[in-house]
Amino acid sequence: MTDFEQLKQQIEQYVRTGMTESKRQQLISQAGRIGINPGQLVMLIKNAELELKFATGVSNNDYPTDLGSGFMMEPESPGSGFIVENDPYAPKDSEGTQALVAEDAPAPTSTPDASEFTEIKKLDEQGAMSDVYSALHLGRRKVIIKRIKPQYRYNSQYIDLFYKEFDTGYSLENPGVVHFYGKGEDAEGPYYYMEYVDGRTLHDFIHVEQNTKEDIINKIVLQLLDALKYMHQKQVFHRDLKPENIMLTYKGNNVKIIDFGLAAADSLVDNLAKAGTPKYAAPELMNRATDADQRSDIYALGVIIIEMFTQHPDRRYLSQMQSEKYRQVADKCTMLNPNDRYQSCDEILRVLLAAGNSNPMPPWLEAKIKEYAADGVITRNERAVLDKEIAKAGVDRNLAEAIISDEIEKAISRKRKEELDRRNRLAKTSATTLEDEGGGGKFIKILIILIILAALGTVAYMRYNSGQWPWGGNSSTQTESQQDVYPRGAIIYTNGSGVNLREGASLGSKIIISLPKNTCLEVIVRDQNDVYKDWVHVKVMDGQYKGKSGFISKQYLTTVPPVKK
Repeated sequence: MTDFEQLKQQIEQYVRTGMTESKRQQLISQAGRIGINPGQLVMLIKNAELELKFATGVSNNDYPTDLGSGFMMEPESPGSGFIVENDPYAPKDSEGTQALVAEDAPAPTSTPDASEFTEIKKLDEQGAMSDVYSALHLGRRKVIIKRIKPQYRYNSQYIDLFYKEFDTGYSLENPGVVHFYGKGEDAEGPYYYMEYVDGRTLHDFIHVEQNTKEDIINKIVLQLLDALKYMHQKQVFHRDLKPENIMLTYKGNNVKIIDFGLAAADSLVDNLAKAGTPKYAAPELMNRATDADQRSDIYALGVIIIEMFTQHPDRRYLSQMQSEKYRQVADKCTMLNPNDRYQSCDEILRVLLAAGNSNPMPPWLEAKIKEYAADGVITRNERAVLDKEIAKAGVDRNLAEAIISDEIEKAISRKRKEELDRRNRLAKTSATTLEDEGGGGKFIKILIILIILAALGTVAYMRYNSGQWPWGGNSSTQTESQQDVYPRGAIIYTNGSGVNLREGASLGSKIIISLPKNTCLEVIVRDQNDVYKDWVHVKVMDGQYKGKSGFISKQYLTTVPPVKK
């Protein structure tokens, strides 16, 4: 069980048994250790409270409004999105709308299994490859069900994409992301069900309600950034972020990102050449969607910010934005080159929070954060030091958290890039080695082979001359008398002046000394195998060089002792 799962389990236990101040402080401490900020913790507690309400049979519209998190605090307002019963803006019953399922009636065609779901109603909000329903799950929790359309039911590629959306969404646990509950398959094909969002789309919030107050936009943007930051840390990129895929709850205007049909995770590879909706899609999504990363979602966020202020999803309306702070953010978000945009959500959070903070981050504290985050992780002791310094400096906690997360993300990205560069260098080296097989590398191999052959030839020549092989020179040409001329221990003499005593049996070997004529020498060869064809291994027996040993060519030696005068 992960630390996050343990935290959720603890929250659920405390919600069931009753939340006290001491328990709340314990949860805050536990959440801080794994990087969950207080705002996120409040949302997790609220979700657990709502789940408990579901389990006890309370309907969506009966939630108390004094739970303290701001999750569902504002009066219900009209809109569209996932349709609510009695919604005045909801479409009227039509041929495509399913009636309630009676207990003795079979489940309607293309609707989920009625054994688990009741009050099933087909909605007009349909996906490109799925039908959408609202229902009660096990008679107590309102959910949204998505079922693959009949025409795609037997297409393996569409089924894979359908389940890919569920698997991507199911892996995410964040208050700003719609929660996926489960999946199944019955006689009508595959389906999955997820959280029912009692709200309307951001598109309707902008264009129907025409709500462009900066304080509300600020709340929406900060929640969007928090959710996107979480997704990007999980290496999940939405790739189709737009107002129609962002839900706002009726109570609280809280953000819920939906529709992960085009989302890409680094562990998933699909063959979609393009992704996204043209007005919101980053340029790279129109060329090679599989290369998308967090900067593609940041581009879409910039367009959405422009639209929230001007009702136009178009960069050309930047000058009409009343907020200088958001105009600068949207401008950088929507740069054509991904490298010119913000590289992470934390960078945007840092700018937005710093702009409205009267006590910005002092340079010395920011330098300490960078130092501690340089390895991509901050230890518990380092975090304790930073918390004290942040409190002492009076810096806004949210701003500090954004800077810390930003620096950690930069360090992780830097390490990933270094590792990728290292792998690319290794791959390039390997490729170069293979290419060199036909060029310089091949020449070096041939040269090495020639050197080895030359060395072997030299050894063979020396052994041939020494008679060590049957076909060698000495064994085939020397007579018995010649072989006996220089036996071990024989006394011989130099027959000329300046005879060179060498280190080895070769004219190219180093000269040890030069000997005068008639120098007395003793043959120190051990047996026939030690005799070289033209050289004799000897030791000096007299004179100033007595005891020296080496090789002398036979042409400078004689067995005849010098004549005594």
